[in-house]
Amino acid sequence: MLVSVEGGVPEKVGDHYYLDAHGRQIRDLTADEFHQYQVYQFRGFSGHWMGFYLTLAVFFLFVLPKTEDLERTNSGQPQSPASRDQLR
Repeated sequence: MLVSVEGGVPEKVGDHYYLDAHGRQIRDLTADEFHQYQVYQFRGFSGHWMGFYLTLAVFFLFVLPKTEDLERTNSGQPQSPASRDQLR
């Protein structure tokens, strides 16, 4: 993502569009470039959130049920046949 936005953030002051990197103006942008850089920035942000949600989904759908089954096995509680199949 940083490559597509050249390491900066698109900024707008009045009718002036530019790329900003920690308070330093990298270069001026046209209105079309400004909107395109905003799209790149949003895509990068949403792409990272999809990765975070995928990690949580894998944990709650696969890892946590297996650890709960293992805890039941170690505590001596009987298991259902379905949960025994998941441990294999």
